[in-house]
Amino acid sequence: MTKVKQENSGHIGGDMVGRDKIQHIKKVNTVNLDGNNNVVIQGVDKSNITVNITVPFEDFVEKYTREKDREIDNLYQSITELRQLNNYKQTDLRNLQYQIQELSEQRTNLEQQVKENIKNAEQTDFSKMDDLYQAAYVEFLKGDIDRLLDILNKNKLEKYEAELSKKRQKENYQVAQNRILRAKGLAMNFEFEEAEGNYKIALQFDRSPRNLFEYAYFIQEFNQLDKAENLYEEALRLYKKASSVYLPDLADVLSNLSVLQQTKKKISTALKFCKEALWIRRKLVQTMSKNYLPDVAVSLNTLGVLQSEKQNFPAALKSYKEALEIRRVLAQTMPSTYLSSVAATLNNLGLLQSKRGKFLIAMKLYKEALWIYRELEIIMPSLYLPDIAITLHNLGVLQNSKQEFSTAFKSYNKALQIRRKLAQIMPSTYLPDVAMSVLNLSIFYLYSQPAKEKSITLAKEVLEIAEKFPQIPNVQDCSGKARQVLQAWKD
Repeated sequence: MTKVKQENSGHIGGDMVGRDKIQHIKKVNTVNLDGNNNVVIQGVDKSNITVNITVPFEDFVEKYTREKDREIDNLYQSITELRQLNNYKQTDLRNLQYQIQELSEQRTNLEQQVKENIKNAEQTDFSKMDDLYQAAYVEFLKGDIDRLLDILNKNKLEKYEAELSKKRQKENYQVAQNRILRAKGLAMNFEFEEAEGNYKIALQFDRSPRNLFEYAYFIQEFNQLDKAENLYEEALRLYKKASSVYLPDLADVLSNLSVLQQTKKKISTALKFCKEALWIRRKLVQTMSKNYLPDVAVSLNTLGVLQSEKQNFPAALKSYKEALEIRRVLAQTMPSTYLSSVAATLNNLGLLQSKRGKFLIAMKLYKEALWIYRELEIIMPSLYLPDIAITLHNLGVLQNSKQEFSTAFKSYNKALQIRRKLAQIMPSTYLPDVAMSVLNLSIFYLYSQPAKEKSITLAKEVLEIAEKFPQIPNVQDCSGKARQVLQAWKD
């Protein structure tokens, strides 16, 4: 990871706690998310004094989500007023509820982007950033994304880039960082297409492995798998030529490539990348720092998934158990950071035990995972909805296998409702999950509780979704099964 250089000018002040102190920063030295889920900022204030600021993440993120919360509150008030009318229309009520769902998912997406941007800042050497970048990043910390985009507006950047286009690599690096920061600001405004355009421009000026990784990660979230794979592969070649100081970054690329290959159903290739990432991360723990233990757990969890895909259940069980052991230990001291990871491994273990026919053990694991996610949801509403949907989906499959049809339907239906909400905001990310839930309900209405019209309607919806994702094997598998459902009704 890139080490952040400290500014030497000014006096070192005392630690500050509170969101309001951020308003006085004029320059940033370091930004990170600590083990207690606090945003920790060191910067220089307007009096040229170096200050340290610590803000709980849930307080820090509030300024980004405040407007969404206000709109949601107003809609709830509108629902209250509507229900006081004698003959209100159900369509009016459903319209208000739909708007609340949409805003809630936008709020969740903002929370996730803010956290990801803070984590990325840990690798940013702010001492190398020019005044333009510094000014824009300060506005990000203040929560003023419109001001950030105004500082890094298109015309200003194009003029700036034209002036520097024939200068040294150092200037190209700065141009790229400005573009990437603008891309992140645009993504937070849900302007994803323009955000991608800025990532592309950034690579024109500085095709560094880190910039390649950031762009690849962005488009992987939107299931642009082939393009993301090419970018990761290029970053991988560059990191392998670099010194050992980049080993953590190399492991990150290998880890993401493993997940990407799993999505493409290339399990053997995914295993190769995953094992290489795990080997590097174990080496980092042994030779450098135990701070890399969470990354070891990530690789072990992914390894368990891939081993399970290969039907190597004993090896998968071993990998999951080691990952769970590490994550439980980490969660004891930093629950807000690592409890969700505990739940993720519990969910995967539940799926594995279900495949092995250990239904009672699987049920226990799913319920513990679901309980953790529900508890976390109290602290950060909606952030864990995708994880809750996955667990409910798996729980429904298990309940259906045990012929607990009533509870299975409830689990399937809840998972589908959540995924439909998520897909309204980011269709390219969550529609594949919708297809999986819709397929399960279609099969449910074929065998468990026969209802021909419902089953056929749902199967046709799967086919419609599959047409939009020809590059994703899982979605195409769902399409094939949906065709089998339709054929079964004809027979």
